[in-house]
Amino acid sequence: MDRRTTGARWRPRGGAGGVRLVTLADGAERGVRALEFRTGSGLAFEVLVDRAMDLGAAEHAGRAFGWHSRTGVRHPGLHEHADEDGLSWLRSFTGLLVTGGLDHTLFGGSVESAGYRYPPRETVRHGLHGRVANIPASLHGYGSTWEGDRCVLWAEGAVRQAAVFGENLTLTRRIEADLGGNEIRLVDTVHNPAFEPMPHMFLYHINLGWPLLDEGARFVAPVERTVWQSDSVASQGVDPLVFPPPIPGFVEQVYEHELTSGTAAIVNERLGLAVSVHWSQDEFPCFFEWLNLRAGNYAVGLEPSTHHVGGEAAARADGSMTWLEPGGVAHLPHGVPRGGALNHVDAHHHLRHPAAHPQPWLDQPAPAPIRRPFTVRDLRLATLGTRVTCTVLVQAVGSAAETEQLLALSDPLVAGVVGWADLTTPELDLARLRGTRLVGLRHGVQSEPDSRWLCRPDVRAGLRVVAAAGLTFDLLIRPDQFDAALEAVRAVPELTFVLDHLGKPPIASGETEPWASRLRSLAREPNVVAKLSGLVTEASWPQWTVADLRPYADVALSSFGPARLMYGSDWPVCLLAGTYGEVYSVADALTAHLTAAERSAIFGGTAERVCGLSHGAQSPP
Repeated sequence: MDRRTTGARWRPRGGAGGVRLVTLADGAERGVRALEFRTGSGLAFEVLVDRAMDLGAAEHAGRAFGWHSRTGVRHPGLHEHADEDGLSWLRSFTGLLVTGGLDHTLFGGSVESAGYRYPPRETVRHGLHGRVANIPASLHGYGSTWEGDRCVLWAEGAVRQAAVFGENLTLTRRIEADLGGNEIRLVDTVHNPAFEPMPHMFLYHINLGWPLLDEGARFVAPVERTVWQSDSVASQGVDPLVFPPPIPGFVEQVYEHELTSGTAAIVNERLGLAVSVHWSQDEFPCFFEWLNLRAGNYAVGLEPSTHHVGGEAAARADGSMTWLEPGGVAHLPHGVPRGGALNHVDAHHHLRHPAAHPQPWLDQPAPAPIRRPFTVRDLRLATLGTRVTCTVLVQAVGSAAETEQLLALSDPLVAGVVGWADLTTPELDLARLRGTRLVGLRHGVQSEPDSRWLCRPDVRAGLRVVAAAGLTFDLLIRPDQFDAALEAVRAVPELTFVLDHLGKPPIASGETEPWASRLRSLAREPNVVAKLSGLVTEASWPQWTVADLRPYADVALSSFGPARLMYGSDWPVCLLAGTYGEVYSVADALTAHLTAAERSAIFGGTAERVCGLSHGAQSPP
């Protein structure tokens, strides 16, 4: 709803959602200020103002996903940093987010402190993950604000970590969530107000618990390789990808993974619930997975970090330690994807109903894994852990009956349909489909024996009817049909053509020509856009890598530009070569070097403009 419509029905901190400041009043948490966020979508979470504005309890539609440990929330006045040989941090370790830093993270130990120029203090001794998580914040403000027709719930505060003859750093944290949204956004800025350089390390310990974490829940991330693991991995051998139920006596397992992009998720398909985390790898190049599967203490941690597992001593030794110069600032956006878009669009997927709409190619041996029905529920489960909140459903068979069935779907996840109609019929009439979710048409040109099918007069006449109806036309073509496609594009300039799967490049062979030259010729025509889709199934599956796909994506980016490219999964066909999450992560990795605006175009803006989509947030998150 827009601002006026919402304002007629809602007041800040009213029934639909808002932010409320409370003070906890019992036990070890007594005196801790907390901000209670409710977005109205079912998302609710706590901001613990007196615990560095970290996040405490969190739930969606009554289902908790933030970890609540046996320590509970503990007042920072009870914390003794040097207790228990630096491990006293574990006595306050609870909640969805615990921040590590600001001058130290990871394991404790002593480092030299000559830079502080205080002779009695030759070294500084650090505890586990540093001091910041147990320092109260100065609350600058909280409430709601309108940005156009989007209502943003927000809170902002600052944490000062300082000592005479010691470190002097300030963390300013802003937390946002949209009214009606399913996302928590953090933007952190660390400032050195001192007159000498300050050491700086930072880590987000994001902790997920039951019922999101349960037997069968999965860890999903674009892991390139695992560069380190704790000794307990070899002795216990518990799977870090699919989790077991709680295990008595379990010893924590920790992994440092090298990721191709800054994203990770925990997915519980049984609950239809997932939590995904997105960050900038420019600021957080390292990532840890923490398994604490012990009975009574059941949790998994996702940990973007500025430094590797060796910690501060190793970083100082190898020169990778971060030093903030006087007046220096480190900007640490977190929970905001590098593309900046809050919602992503999957512009190309299918549903399958083999009994009602058979497809002969599925009877071959290779497609056996997808020779079954695929429904919208299956799609929702597949998109868990991604930022996809809106899709374009594409026809799979040349059947008006299938198109009618697709248009009859009422699920809000599907915002548009690319259907089928017989372009060769003289009485082609698309007026009856106005007012539906139909955004375009497609014909399986790749299956036509005639390589010049698109040049037939009756087909050209049909394409003009499509243009007159304000629809797009998807080009699903073979390599030998590029020339005919180019002629059709030039013959019907009033029609927007959408090239599916980048015209199916020969990725498995590693060759780029003549495909690249043909693609560039199509891209020169202003009425053509393309889908960054279907690449994994053109590669050697399942052995493909991101590096195999990159040359072809780069040609498309340089030819069309982000404003004429749109992301598509090609699910469930993509399952022949990789999971939905893997395909999504590949697209993220292939576009990671682009600006926020360029990525926003590929992951939503282009599809919204070309297809005229209007969508809201998907539920559940």
